[in-house]
Amino acid sequence: MSKLEIIATRRVTSDGEVESLEFINGLNLIIGQPNTGKTVWLKMIDFCFGDGGSIEKALGDDLILIEKYVSVQVDVLINETKYTFERNWTKKGQRSKTIVNSAGLSTEEFSEFVLDALGIPQLKIPKGNPYINTWNSLSFRSVFRHIYRQERFWTELADKQPEADQFACLALFLGFAEQLFPQELSEITKSYKLMSNLESKRDQYELILDKITRDLTSEDDEGELSFATLMEIDALSDRYQTQLNNLLVSRENEIKEQLNRNSNRNSTLLISDLSNKRQELVARLVEAQKELSSFINKLSEVSELELRLVNEVNRLKRTGLASILSNLKITHCPACDQSVKHLKPVDDDHCFLCHQYIEHVDSYDDRLEIEIKQINIEQKELKNLREDTERAINEGSERVRNIEKSIRQLDQEIAPLKNSLSIFTNEQLSVIDSRRGQIVEKLENLRRIRLNVLEKNELSTSIGNVEKEIQRIEKLAQRKLSNIAYSNVAQDLEEGMNSYLGQINRLSPGVWNQGRVQFSISSKGFNFYVGDKSWLSLSATLKAYFLLAYHFGLLHISQFEKFYYPKIIILDFPMQFESEEINSSTLNYMIEPFKALLDKLDGQVIIAGRNFQIEGDAVNTIVLQKVYTNN
Repeated sequence: MSKLEIIATRRVTSDGEVESLEFINGLNLIIGQPNTGKTVWLKMIDFCFGDGGSIEKALGDDLILIEKYVSVQVDVLINETKYTFERNWTKKGQRSKTIVNSAGLSTEEFSEFVLDALGIPQLKIPKGNPYINTWNSLSFRSVFRHIYRQERFWTELADKQPEADQFACLALFLGFAEQLFPQELSEITKSYKLMSNLESKRDQYELILDKITRDLTSEDDEGELSFATLMEIDALSDRYQTQLNNLLVSRENEIKEQLNRNSNRNSTLLISDLSNKRQELVARLVEAQKELSSFINKLSEVSELELRLVNEVNRLKRTGLASILSNLKITHCPACDQSVKHLKPVDDDHCFLCHQYIEHVDSYDDRLEIEIKQINIEQKELKNLREDTERAINEGSERVRNIEKSIRQLDQEIAPLKNSLSIFTNEQLSVIDSRRGQIVEKLENLRRIRLNVLEKNELSTSIGNVEKEIQRIEKLAQRKLSNIAYSNVAQDLEEGMNSYLGQINRLSPGVWNQGRVQFSISSKGFNFYVGDKSWLSLSATLKAYFLLAYHFGLLHISQFEKFYYPKIIILDFPMQFESEEINSSTLNYMIEPFKALLDKLDGQVIIAGRNFQIEGDAVNTIVLQKVYTNN
């Protein structure tokens, strides 16, 4: 259980004089007439608990006080460990820091330190929709607003605190905040943003690629392509390649016909021989280009498989983090909740709790390791295959270049014969060559589009992996939410509040005639009702009674181990209880229930007001007599 106790507080004047108050574990009453400094003392204590604002804001721009004092200290016990919190607004570099045992901490560092010392979970909570908005840390200052109630804030559950933060604090006090706000879920916003970016990028790819594909094929005799898909692109590429092969054959046949019609027999035979060689080279070139294209496609497929295996290994490693709980032992009997740590030792073949035989199986971690090792083997094989394919591409590219070089050499040998035969100025050959150039250009464009389609498909694969991660986190969060017994935790706080209202009504009949307080809380939020109406509809005085009951209820639940309230209340009584007409005995009925509760549990209550008369061993009354003026 969490426990925070204030032992003493000291403030130092600019002249070096030390003023102090000491507190006990129990009921502490700071009493005095108006303007005796009760509220100032509490404001200074509050300032020491990690207030991120300035001393001017903390003291309401009271320049006289700010110049009179230079520092304030608070000695506390946190779960039986002593600490000293200090604020000094005159030392350079320390105005915004809280000094904890001589170490200067920022507001965030102080919050982390105190929550950790108290054993209270440090949570991130969503600001609005948990799947879209950023998750921020629930700070100790948010929690402290439910511990310390200032004199001027007796109409709200917690002063100037958004309802979402109030909800989070209540869930924290009641022990189910970790289930309500699974910290894994705080990462889901990053996943959603990543998925949104990937989807946007993929959609842009699709729009651009589809448009380019339509533009390139809009006037094609093979038909227009509406969408850029691998199947359609490959089919069109094959049709283009067939056209290209046919044109090459037509070209060679046209050359032969021209040679046969030529009267120069020697030139005809020479050119015929060179043309045959050229035709063979062209056939080899087509085959080499086709083989090279198949290797390039194969490399793309291998690269995509490698990426998938990398993603699978990362997924298995994340899954392995969830197995850390698999070896936890049972420390308490599930039937009677007694400790089982003193059971006599048993061997590894039998359960230490029920002594039944345990069938040994491979651990979850072992299975994961085997899976990862198997994938590593596949990755090595793919790496070797990729390297072999890259070598084949390099060799194929070199082969294509050599054939093209040989064709150019033959063309150079044939060129001098143009004047005598004039076959290469044939109009039909020009048409064939022009058409070949167009098809080659289209094939190159389709190759570039195909590479972009592969990249777009990789984006789809990444989107699928992110979706799986989101689904995993959402399922985990849903399991945790389904385990919360909302009615049980609400009942304990509700019982404490109604107990307080019943006691003050008994001590001062008629002060509370509004019926029972009803408290409901769920995963959506919380509500307090008095009878069938919201507590916010109460009058100012009745709201004050309700808020006293709320603090009493929080102190009440702190006696149960399942809750996280730190067993301390600091109340600065509101102005409606400060008038001269109200005597001390009139106010006692509001304090007596706290004293009775403190007789039963280990906690601390500090209340500042004009006058109370409560007696007992666990009551510390601090009387402030000096009246301060601005003169």
